[in-house]
Amino acid sequence: YRNQQAVRLCLKHLRQCDFSEAYEALQKKTRVLLEHPRLSELHQQLVVEGNYVSAEKLMELSAEEKLLDNYVAKQPVKPQWTLLNSKTQQISGKWPYMRGGHQMCFDSENGT
Repeated sequence: YRNQQAVRLCLKHLRQCDFSEAYEALQKKTRVLLEHPRLSELHQQLVVEGNYVSAEKLMELSAEEKLLDNYVAKQPVKPQWTLLNSKTQQISGKWPYMRGGHQMCFDSENGT
């Protein structure tokens, strides 16, 4: 187990320093995977090639295959509420009407 972890740390360092030939040689020789193959492909598309469209498709595919469910389940839900500046919003015409939708609740007395 220790050897495998040491190899993974070496692989991580080699990839971060962009020593791709050394990274591939060590991985081939030891047959140790740094991470899930999908994550390696995501790194290749996003970091190495800068292909954001392909990276997004990989993320969507990972979500469809439920590879992200464990991670998402552990994330706390943090709702964020922001008070709209009524004067600025009314002047610009971007202020929603009192019945702007079923998801909105406005307190006209308190301005919230």
